[in-house]
Amino acid sequence: MESAVQNAAAQITLGGQSPRDHVRPPLNELHWLPVTYRIPYKVAFLMFMVHDSPCPVYLSETVQ
Repeated sequence: MESAVQNAAAQITLGGQSPRDHVRPPLNELHWLPVTYRIPYKVAFLMFMVHDSPCPVYLSETVQ
């Protein structure tokens, strides 16, 4: 269901897309990851930022 929403958003964002057009080219143009890959990427990025840069104390204390 989430990927259907992402696909519809990509088609609306770029405009000019027919509902029958394949959604992969708009997703590539927008540099959007599929939902199944985006979630682990965001978690990994958050962990990188907590360990490698100044962050709020509550985050650094939570992730030790």
